[in-house]
Amino acid sequence: MKTTKKIPPLIFPLLWLSAAACQASEAEDSFQAALTQVKGQVLFQPSQKSGWIKARKPMGLKTGDRIKVEKASLAEMTINGESLLYLEENTEGEIQELAEAKHSFKLSNGLALASVKKLKGTKFEIRTPVAVASVRGTDLGVEASTDTAQVAVFDGRVVVMDFARDSGLPMDGTNLLVHFLHEVDVSSNQVATATRKGVKTPTGIDETWKTRKELLNKRKAGADSLGDNYWRRQKTFKDVRDELLQDHPENTNPQ
Repeated sequence: MKTTKKIPPLIFPLLWLSAAACQASEAEDSFQAALTQVKGQVLFQPSQKSGWIKARKPMGLKTGDRIKVEKASLAEMTINGESLLYLEENTEGEIQELAEAKHSFKLSNGLALASVKKLKGTKFEIRTPVAVASVRGTDLGVEASTDTAQVAVFDGRVVVMDFARDSGLPMDGTNLLVHFLHEVDVSSNQVATATRKGVKTPTGIDETWKTRKELLNKRKAGADSLGDNYWRRQKTFKDVRDELLQDHPENTNPQ
């Protein structure tokens, strides 16, 4: 009579835990954002580091990483394999959050053009020194400096908020603070300007923004870093990032 060897009961939980650990490790190693195109001089500052490294593509990015795009240069970021963020010349910014419910990019100065895919339950925002543009699925452009920002909507809708609501002042529509104590909706082919005094009423986009809209559409059509192409490149994202950090263990400035 043929006998069957029994597997001890404790083996099954151990096997399950092992599989779960592998899945967790894979999720931990995956990059929700990556630098997928680099033209000219683009610099990268890893989270919690002080020096800058000359960036390479394709490279995985993490929360807290900073990107600086020099004159006559360009950087393309792909987020979650679904959305594109282009940082134009003389632009600097930081990835602030890559959570399931929110992706947040801080634009310190310069120009960013973005195509954000609408995802259920996920909000995408671009923060500037004076305002934040919040979207769920939109093509837009944001230009920022220390004291002003412009948010142009090419397709969809964007909510622009300033930071006065964080000051604790009353949101009273009868006083002089009405223009910067509430959210402003910006629709397709409109642009809103924000200063430290608040967000102004949106107007139609001008020729400069129309040209930028065409540029974004052209880049989107040529992008090859979305969907499955993005997730298949996860190992390459990690290898390029690791190699850069190994070559610059003390995060020295590039020569």
